[in-house]
Amino acid sequence: MYKVSETFKQMVEAVGIYRPSTDMLHMVKDEKSPDLVGVWTPYKLVCDRYREMFVFDEEGEGVLAHLTSERLRALVADEGAGLTTLSLRIVDRAGHHHCLEVSIEPVGDDEVLIVSKGLRHADRDTAVVVAVNPKYDYVAKVDVASGTYSIFVRDEDGEIPPLNEDYETSIREFNGKCVVPEEAERLTRAMHLDRVLAALERDDDYCLCCTMVENGERHRKRIRYCWLDATHEKLLISRVDITDIVTAQRLRAEEESLSASYLDNLSIACCVLRVAYDEADRPIDAFYTYSNRAHAHLNGVEPGAMIGRRPRDLFMGEEDSFSTAVLDTVATGRGHLLECYSSSLQKHLLVSTFQPDPGCCGCVVIDMTEQRRLERDLARSRQKLDFILGQTMDVVFQYDLLSGKVDMFTEGSRVDGFPESFRSVSDLVALGVIDESQVDSAEAIVDPVRAGEMKSTGEIQMSLPPGAPPRWYRVAFYAHLDDMDGQRCILGYLTDIEDFVRRRTLLEREAKLDPLTGVLNARAGREAASRRISQLKGVRSALLSIFDLDEFKGVNDVHGHQVGDRVLQEFSQVLVTVFRAEDTVYRLGGDEFAVYMETRSDPRRVAQEAMARFYSVLLEHNVGGIPLQASVGIFASGRDLGFDEFYNRADTCLYRSKTSGRGRWTLDVDEAS
Repeated sequence: MYKVSETFKQMVEAVGIYRPSTDMLHMVKDEKSPDLVGVWTPYKLVCDRYREMFVFDEEGEGVLAHLTSERLRALVADEGAGLTTLSLRIVDRAGHHHCLEVSIEPVGDDEVLIVSKGLRHADRDTAVVVAVNPKYDYVAKVDVASGTYSIFVRDEDGEIPPLNEDYETSIREFNGKCVVPEEAERLTRAMHLDRVLAALERDDDYCLCCTMVENGERHRKRIRYCWLDATHEKLLISRVDITDIVTAQRLRAEEESLSASYLDNLSIACCVLRVAYDEADRPIDAFYTYSNRAHAHLNGVEPGAMIGRRPRDLFMGEEDSFSTAVLDTVATGRGHLLECYSSSLQKHLLVSTFQPDPGCCGCVVIDMTEQRRLERDLARSRQKLDFILGQTMDVVFQYDLLSGKVDMFTEGSRVDGFPESFRSVSDLVALGVIDESQVDSAEAIVDPVRAGEMKSTGEIQMSLPPGAPPRWYRVAFYAHLDDMDGQRCILGYLTDIEDFVRRRTLLEREAKLDPLTGVLNARAGREAASRRISQLKGVRSALLSIFDLDEFKGVNDVHGHQVGDRVLQEFSQVLVTVFRAEDTVYRLGGDEFAVYMETRSDPRRVAQEAMARFYSVLLEHNVGGIPLQASVGIFASGRDLGFDEFYNRADTCLYRSKTSGRGRWTLDVDEAS
């Protein structure tokens, strides 16, 4: 029998010799079952004894699969087999955890040496790993020579590769199961031992990132390889969850992109300059690090062309006052407001400086050239000029959600009577800035940014100053995080759009009217009738009447189209006179018109009375002696049959009227309504 040295026995907790030919085990040392020492015992009895003393989880059962009689016999039969080391985590019946390292090695033609050694520092090492990185999934070690690996510490809830198996096979199968398909093959190639060992020849560690699916959710993982020992025989693998870090970086990038987008598209020119110093820390020059679209346009260059340029190359280089203000803002943080003339741009410019970051000076630049020309040409007073600027310039302000304070960004960028603070829409009503009728519109603009939205826009009528006639304004709120303290700030943008709204309303009204007759056109009339038909509930009846001028083609042929147009205009006035203001009168096209009306009375009686009025008034009208004649088709129903059904049945009635002698009217009533 294989001889185990006394020194070796002192280093382990249990050691035994297994003989495959008899399926017996001779324990040389066993601290857990000393009664087994010194005798040959059936291997199955020893395994049953250990199952009585310990609880093996799924991981432990996987290790025991390597210690079956069949596996041990196969190990002896394999001439090339060497030492195999396995890690095992078990719990005794008292609930105490034990971490073991089990080694098996053929030591003869019919003998296998089985050694168990406790990993006494495993609990301490686990605590260290958790303290260093509480998001770890697992930490494992790989034997480079054999290609086997075992778990060092692990998170019980995380998905991990199968334990104590061939490294390459397990990694490939695990990645195919748990890593998203688009990354699995690439990750498996990157985790191949040859690739890992080649990378560790150049660097101290080798890191990979991947996306895994755990409990139906995607998680971003970071895998790190490094050497466990100085002899480079064992690798240490660790995997941590970096989903929260990646998500935070993405959200931060989105917020920064939104802030940059707002400034890039701001109608006011903005730029940032950084000051350069010599070896003695004396300022020697400045150059642009940011320039928005309005600033590039002001300088007559393409967006981005200002970056890296010096102010004296393109912009106000000859003005000492500008350079002095920039340097003072960088040195002290004080803002300056100055007006200067650029001979290179031939513009009067109003510049406000501020310090966005140490070593930098930000500028808000307003082109004052046109205003100065007005001053010279019209000799207006300063008060009159301020009034004009207040009416024509957009208002940019900062709004504090907590205090309700409003801070204007620049002098002149204001509207008389704009509140200095407000906490709610009710405050604006109490101040007389908005009417009760505008409360819903105002809340629809303010509430989203209060609730955490990044931007909100809308149109609203306001009286500025309070008591003045209301005017239309476009209001926009943009949220961003302050670079210095990380606090959420709200930028407001207010534009007077009174003239624009008036023009838009006029255009919308004109778009609905027939240009010749002044009544609604076919599209607007159909939309109005369709909308009202869809709201029928059976309480009211709807009547759709189609009118066709008799012998109108003859009027055009004999008297010309100008007279024909006058006939159409006169006929439309007849319809407007006969029918009520709430009825919808519109021109279908050519010499056809339509009228939609509703009533709670009997539709037959209403149609009779309406046609009596119509033909009576029609007899009183003519154009240059040409009488007006028309045929009419009417359909009535109290049901929502859809506009097309109303139209088709009214058109059928019109056809009957025209074929029965013209100058007549025909009614079709939906009997089911």
